[in-house]
Amino acid sequence: GIYNLDEAKKRIADHQATIVKAEGEIQRLQARMKAPTSGMGDIVAMREELKALRDRNLDEATFEEKLDIVSKLGINVYPSEDLASMRVCCWLNLERMQAEHQNSRTQSNEIQADGECESLTGCRKVYNVHQ
Repeated sequence: GIYNLDEAKKRIADHQATIVKAEGEIQRLQARMKAPTSGMGDIVAMREELKALRDRNLDEATFEEKLDIVSKLGINVYPSEDLASMRVCCWLNLERMQAEHQNSRTQSNEIQADGECESLTGCRKVYNVHQ
């Protein structure tokens, strides 16, 4: 779109702040990667740290940023007319991913040890909305 000077300056400042934040996070993660690892404890700690980072990024994201991510993933949400349920569809080939995941050497109970992961074939389902 077209922006006036004040809007352009604000957008530039917002983007610069985002860049500074991302660069700081990159430096922190690079320092973490250079640190010697001592085994499974570090892997678990890194996984928890990445989950916290993911949650923080989602909490701080604007609606437009969240909408952009959802659209990039090819996810479509179709609410029913009464808004009591919704149908969720996506363009990812999740059934193939699930098959590859099950055929990998890693046991699924190791990957889903915290109970956070759901079945990869959860698309194209109807969900009831609880309000």
